[in-house]
Amino acid sequence: MSDYHLRFKKAIDFLKNTKGYIYTDISEKLGDYKKRFTKTRNLPATSESKISRFYKGGDEVTLPVINFIEGYLKTLRIKWNEEIEKYELEEGIEIEEEYIVREPFKNVKGVYEMYHLSHSRDTILKNIIWITNEGEVSIDGFSNCIHKGTAKIFKHTFLSIQLEMIHSTLRQEPFYYNILANLDGNIENGNIYHFFGISTTISMNNEVAANKRVFIKLSDDENERHEDWIHELIYINDTEAINKLNESKAGKLADYLLESSASIIKEKTNQKIN
Repeated sequence: MSDYHLRFKKAIDFLKNTKGYIYTDISEKLGDYKKRFTKTRNLPATSESKISRFYKGGDEVTLPVINFIEGYLKTLRIKWNEEIEKYELEEGIEIEEEYIVREPFKNVKGVYEMYHLSHSRDTILKNIIWITNEGEVSIDGFSNCIHKGTAKIFKHTFLSIQLEMIHSTLRQEPFYYNILANLDGNIENGNIYHFFGISTTISMNNEVAANKRVFIKLSDDENERHEDWIHELIYINDTEAINKLNESKAGKLADYLLESSASIIKEKTNQKIN
């Protein structure tokens, strides 16, 4: 990684972490900044895809690219500190909270189908999960059980859900799980149609497991209910059911869940899986 590439990554990360920007925001801001110049032939492209390629090292970051992005950073009173090799705000300047999450669950709330592979790996489980505007979470489980818990959002990007099992008799079971998902800025900007997560569970027998989960939104209305929104078991030897699942909004959902689970979910919110 060249010095220019590293410096570019730090500039983008600074904007992400302090302003809450995603690539779309950065592209728009740099595009507006570019309009200040009468001659733009030698200025870098500012499309979202170009910024992403610079960031990931797909395209070479040159000195003119650094000069351009640092010119924009100066308009925000952000400067490069050579001693510590980091970007920082000029002395006495505070970040304007342009990205305050006043309603952190406004785009997350709603009703979702939640799919995951069973522990025995012979079925794919589908649950219905409700997330309220206050971050309360409930899942219709198996055998009249309900999972209840809370969701939290941190760094404007990550969704964390902690749940426990409650029977219809209100008796709690020692079964806990946590779901972590990267919503990639869509918490505040844009609609969420589906997202991916990792779930870690501690079973009633103190068994620890982790698996991939896919959430597909059914409704933005957290109070909506339908008779056919129910818990289901989809057997992997049921070719017709698996083919139907692979025609989902998210893409080849069954194939994705059946392949070896990765410890890191790289798929982005609303991205279609192949």
